Amino acid sequence: MGTIINEEDIIKTFQPNEQRLAKQYALAWKTKEREEEKAFYNYDKAKKLYKVGYTIKEIAEKLRVHKSTVYWWVVKNARPRVGAKKLAQITRIPQSNINGWFYGTNRFGKKPKPRLLHTIDALKKKNLLPLRLNMNQKIRWLARVCGFMFGDGYLGGKLDKFKLSGDIDSLKQLKKGFLKHTREEGKITIKRKTGFIEGRQITGTSTDLELGSCVLARYLNALGVPKGNKTIAKFEFPYWVKRNKEVLREFCRGLLWTELSAPKISKGTSFGAVRFSMTKRRFVKEHILFLEEIRSELHKFGIETTPIKEFKKDHFGFHIKNNGLNMLKLYEELPPIYCKDKERTFKKAVEKLKEMRKITSYNDFLKKQEEKVKQYHKVMELRDMHGWSDSELPGAKAPSVS
Repeated sequence: MGTIINEEDIIKTFQPNEQRLAKQYALAWKTKEREEEKAFYNYDKAKKLYKVGYTIKEIAEKLRVHKSTVYWWVVKNARPRVGAKKLAQITRIPQSNINGWFYGTNRFGKKPKPRLLHTIDALKKKNLLPLRLNMNQKIRWLARVCGFMFGDGYLGGKLDKFKLSGDIDSLKQLKKGFLKHTREEGKITIKRKTGFIEGRQITGTSTDLELGSCVLARYLNALGVPKGNKTIAKFEFPYWVKRNKEVLREFCRGLLWTELSAPKISKGTSFGAVRFSMTKRRFVKEHILFLEEIRSELHKFGIETTPIKEFKKDHFGFHIKNNGLNMLKLYEELPPIYCKDKERTFKKAVEKLKEMRKITSYNDFLKKQEEKVKQYHKVMELRDMHGWSDSELPGAKAPSVS
């Protein structure tokens, strides 16, 4: 199956100087392996020649190596070692870098490696790289999380951390998902915050799931999640979620329910207005295209929406068309996720709608409509056969499709 994300995508999230450092490391490592292989070949040959009577000087001349090197091999039994100075001369990479990579250690006791390569290694160990379409469970979960991050998430500008905001139950659910799929355990925090909206002081609490993983932060960025303040950041609809309808479904669920207003039944079987909106202060034209993409993808699931508009300053979005059956299709095609309070409210409204319509699901409604259509056509056949007038068929009305 197709690859969604690979090493090249991760590399692009790093600055050019870090990319250059990683290339130098790869060159130095490859050179080190080649030179060590050559040294061990000479080492084995020197030992054999020494055993059959060759002198150190003769061996050095035959193998074209220094006499002291041969002495350490055959007399002191020292194994070959390619030094940092030699590698620096061959590769033209600073000797201090090579010393740090191959001959020094960091404070954790491991040989240091450029951050870019460390990130790639860590993602491979977590089975996140490469990411392929056939990794069903994992890719659907990632699609949900990415959708959520576009809505109620924040990816640090330095790609060193990220957080997801929501109700405590939803965050616990997200935390379990991260532990299962990435082996990273986030921390749920509750903070009291004070701010100002239109000149009025507002005090409340913020509940967040925080993860200080720079590895996952870069991974999410490579998947298309924008970094920094989303209201002034330029971003696009992730191309990869459209390659599979089930992956697209999960992304839309994750995004839609973070920004969708709570529903209610207004009159009869009609829903009140349900709005999807996002705040945008810069790159507004690009954001309108992003919203149009969302509307287009929702249409693939049979969900109808109104045109995009600016509801108030810097707030752009659209309404889900508020006929009850459209709302029922939304609820069944893109079930609520990571929004416990909103899910309860929507479920209550949907159950009321089903009771009023005397249906159990959207498909049940379609079956009943199909039966009504069959009955209508049967009556029309009888009318034509017997020459009845329309006044003699008071119940023969074409069934409604809404």
